[in-house]
Amino acid sequence: MGTVSVLEKLNMKNCCECGNEVPEIVFKQNDGLCATCAQKAAQQSHLSKPGCPMCDGKRYINFVWAGSSAARYPELSKYPKHIVRKQDLKMGSLWECQICHHKWYLDYSGSTMHQVPKDREEILDRWSAKPLKLSPELLKVLAQIGATPPDIFGNHTNEIVVPCRVQTKEGVVFDPAIVSFQRLPPIEYWQKNIHLIDEIETIQASESALPAEVRVATSEADEVRMGFAPTIVLAPHGTRFCLNWTTNLFIHPTIKAGSIRVAASVRYDSSIQHVSALEADVARFIGDWQDELVSLRLKTKTPRRPSPFKLISTGPIS
Repeated sequence: MGTVSVLEKLNMKNCCECGNEVPEIVFKQNDGLCATCAQKAAQQSHLSKPGCPMCDGKRYINFVWAGSSAARYPELSKYPKHIVRKQDLKMGSLWECQICHHKWYLDYSGSTMHQVPKDREEILDRWSAKPLKLSPELLKVLAQIGATPPDIFGNHTNEIVVPCRVQTKEGVVFDPAIVSFQRLPPIEYWQKNIHLIDEIETIQASESALPAEVRVATSEADEVRMGFAPTIVLAPHGTRFCLNWTTNLFIHPTIKAGSIRVAASVRYDSSIQHVSALEADVARFIGDWQDELVSLRLKTKTPRRPSPFKLISTGPIS
């Protein structure tokens, strides 16, 4: 609530619910309630409103569905009354809100519910309809390129990601592309250019993919401040660039990704140019997670920490 000025103290009101004194400005903002009672009232109002996060105003893209963590968030307790199971999928299951009929996906662990964007319902059906695996010949190519490891915080632990060049069975070339074997279906909002691996005819190395040692270095970068885990790299002519967090690609008009090396000096200064490949826009070919495919990952030296788990996430909603 912040510091209460002397003038505000001279004009106090009593909360209509608990009777505690509260500054008049807060009293008016909360319709006669103190901040604590106003928060309780908002929670009760939310719990009394039927529906899922898509129709009750919360707009979560995922939330805890079951387990001990769910008990810590009482505002989530109403959702099992209104979101019902529709069918089992290849992994996990499909659910639907009885009020707005929006689709939800309960993950393979049965612990987290994920919003299914309306424009992903068709590809979700195709993803679940059959196994999505690559031939041994194509897997050999991916093994030669190497999958980029998860970062030291455990992000991307549930996906095996390889940057490459893909030609589809229809003859369309995507360069660069990402092949991703993952536990979740292709429903995540940030993945914008989605395909399934059964569309793939050939896979080759991409000139936009960073060398293996650079990708490993980015995966081992520590977070020096919030949202910033830098890796300083060097181009052949001596120019330094900064990559942030785990990076697969380097797209530059005159510099080839294969020529990039990790800089001997990791000292960062503001004159270093930042490079971002905007990997969310890169064509991503989704396949089934298989434990044995973890062997595709490049070797690292730094131990990985447990994967972070967000109890509730919000983001763009379709």
